[in-house]
Amino acid sequence: MLEGYVYYDENYPSSWISKRASKKILKFFTKNFRFKEVDAKELANIVKQEKYSKEIVIIFAQDVIPDTVVDNPRSPTPNSPIRQFMNKGNTIIWLGDVPLFYIGKANGEKSTLPTHVYKTVFYPNIITADFETTNNPIAPKNKIRITALGSQLGLKNKWDSWRPLPPPTGNPPPPSAFYVLAEYRAGNVYRVVSYIYDYTGMGLKGFIRIYDCKLDDVSEEFLEQLSDIILYRNPSAIKMILENMEKKIIELSQRLETRSQAIKSDIKEIGEKIDQLYNILQKFGSSEEVSKNKQHNEC
Repeated sequence: MLEGYVYYDENYPSSWISKRASKKILKFFTKNFRFKEVDAKELANIVKQEKYSKEIVIIFAQDVIPDTVVDNPRSPTPNSPIRQFMNKGNTIIWLGDVPLFYIGKANGEKSTLPTHVYKTVFYPNIITADFETTNNPIAPKNKIRITALGSQLGLKNKWDSWRPLPPPTGNPPPPSAFYVLAEYRAGNVYRVVSYIYDYTGMGLKGFIRIYDCKLDDVSEEFLEQLSDIILYRNPSAIKMILENMEKKIIELSQRLETRSQAIKSDIKEIGEKIDQLYNILQKFGSSEEVSKNKQHNEC
């Protein structure tokens, strides 16, 4: 099994993920998969642990890393607790803007960091170029290709990519590995849209990047695909998927039973109304017949 958390702290800022989207992500995973909500302080306690008995997965429902999980808020290094957390075989799910493009503060403000920071902390030996920071999508979803691995992990629906990874320039140092889940190709242009950077060689763990776009809102379909990506990597997490499916079946069954009872009640009420109408018509018919007989006798 894995142990899941969702980072959400209203005192800290976000960038591209709106508060509405953040709350939907939080609610979906805490309700359906028993992930726990953590704020910036609790997040720091988790990533700074020395040992872990199982894989820990943290979904960032806000796309600005708080200053509580780095070694130097002005210029974080790979020694930052957030990176060391992944070096121990744990996983971070990152959505929205570039990780460590900003650093978040407890007063709700965020500061821009030098571009070498996100390269050395999250992409060592993978990229030398900077992320393109245009105000429009760089890779339209109709031009994005999902790889075989991405498909196996449940990636089906594409999105317009605003911050695809610059062309990888090399391979990560052993035993690390880099897995592409979705990519964009147009002539000589190549960008990686979704990926897993495994820093330890322990499998599909580490840093998972998906939905590199502005998230004003999120759909149920979006959230279900996100959960697939998280859980399909870990065979033992299949139990969580099955438990969630069982829960949904029970909920659907209960809703169906409620509807059935409501329909039965409506049918009963309709039947009663029909009986009342029939009685009225009978009385009306009897009155009319009496009236006719009276007129006949008078004649």
